[in-house]
Amino acid sequence: MGQNEGSPSVNLLLAGPHTKSHPAHCARGSELRIILVGKTGTGKSATGNSILQKPAFESRLSARSLTQTCSESRGSWGDREVVVIDTPDMFCGKDLSDSLYQEVQRCYLLSAPGPHVLLLVTQLGRFTTEDQQAVQGVKEIFGEGAMKHTVIVFTRKEDLEGGSLRDYIQGSDNRALSELVAACGGRVCAFDNRATGSIRDDQVKELMDLTQSLGTVERGDHYTNRLYSLLTQSDCGPVQSEERLQDVKRSLVKYMEIQRRGTIMAKANCLRKALIQAVLCMVWCAQVSAALLIRLFCVLHRTCDFFCRLPFSMRSLFCSLLLVIPKKLVMIFRNTGRLECKTPVS
Repeated sequence: MGQNEGSPSVNLLLAGPHTKSHPAHCARGSELRIILVGKTGTGKSATGNSILQKPAFESRLSARSLTQTCSESRGSWGDREVVVIDTPDMFCGKDLSDSLYQEVQRCYLLSAPGPHVLLLVTQLGRFTTEDQQAVQGVKEIFGEGAMKHTVIVFTRKEDLEGGSLRDYIQGSDNRALSELVAACGGRVCAFDNRATGSIRDDQVKELMDLTQSLGTVERGDHYTNRLYSLLTQSDCGPVQSEERLQDVKRSLVKYMEIQRRGTIMAKANCLRKALIQAVLCMVWCAQVSAALLIRLFCVLHRTCDFFCRLPFSMRSLFCSLLLVIPKKLVMIFRNTGRLECKTPVS
């Protein structure tokens, strides 16, 4: 990819994600930066409009994705400025194309020096394989540590029909969804993006309360990784020089490759563990089966031996009876004869 392993920018990336706080004099220090992530068609743009309470992003029913590039829009919540960054379909792509890297680089530039929260948007009742791929894409683009700064937003809240979102999640048999909720610390909320007035305000308030529960937001901290360090200068502003941006692009390619390899290795390790457990289970089952077969063989052997010996035992018994009965009859006849002899004739 055009960059050696020993280059400074790559060495910065290898250290992985971390959280840091920028000084108060930074230009973007008072912002609350939010990135909308997830597969296309789940309502990311509509969710951004609900948060900003204005039609900032194009959102309507369409057969294809309306969001073609990363874009940001600003609003406010209370006394804090809110920056929402909408993203196109860049999390489910399997091919590492130049357009993908360009959009990822644009997302990094718009969210520098780092987002406070990532909103993973999905639809109620429709957490599919594509959603799982999008989650993996988020990890590859931002790093595994991004899950600690992620809130899951379920759109189409109206489908709950007044029910509890927690009950819906607990009652779901979707293991991948349950694992994702656990990885995000249970931070979930539901949005009806057609809601207006106080209902919409309550939804946004619930979301903001969840972002505050991260703790880092309240302290002014944000999520970042070493790649974000390449986008900022000493004065906390984003890097603008062409040479620097090219360095960032090369580092981004390397970073995503490292994250993807890490994901593949993690899956391979899980598969290896599962295979080992399966082999151990098979060995245990074989041992138990062998023990049961041995016991069954012993029982059958004893049963067969009993039935084999039974005719001989019956024959011996019969012969014994043949010998004993005549003797008994002779004794009976003798005793009867003696009685008749002793009886006086009248």
